[in-house]
Amino acid sequence: KDFMMAMSQILGIVRNQSQLYDMYIRDSLTGLYNRRGFYGELASRMKSLKGKKCYIFLASVDLDHLKSINDTHGHGDVAIRAVADALVEAAGDNGICARFGGDEYVAVCLWNEGKVPEDFVAGFQKRLLLWIDDWNQAENKPYELGASTGVILEPIHDVDDIDELMKKADDNMYDCKVRHHSIRARRRV
Repeated sequence: KDFMMAMSQILGIVRNQSQLYDMYIRDSLTGLYNRRGFYGELASRMKSLKGKKCYIFLASVDLDHLKSINDTHGHGDVAIRAVADALVEAAGDNGICARFGGDEYVAVCLWNEGKVPEDFVAGFQKRLLLWIDDWNQAENKPYELGASTGVILEPIHDVDDIDELMKKADDNMYDCKVRHHSIRARRRV
């Protein structure tokens, strides 16, 4: 009996530690990795590819008009979760998806040389936009969910290269955001 009680306590402690660790590396609203979890998972996967030439697909995604959605409709959390779900769907099973801040997300996929799926970049963007379009139609909210994306697909040699690559993807995302704003401005005229 004492042995069983001790084992039960030990298993309870292990379970609690696991839950604490998950809270440490996950965003509580979306279930995606947070910044800390993202870098840890990326480093782990990069280690498994050590010594091999590998390619990284990196998407920087920004939820469009979060402040307006939240201020006008109070649905900010709903929109944040919806884009997180779209990102997971678009990145697929190989993806590492994270929420970096209020409306900022990152998705990464890694492949060995020669294993990169053909047209993955276009396919990612198509899957993301299709998921968002389907959500907009199904949910019929008083606002339209949208996201600006910047993507790159390049060789990566070391996990330390990630910040430079993220800067490139962010620059592409901001270009996309400018295009979205100019299109919306033309619609209002």
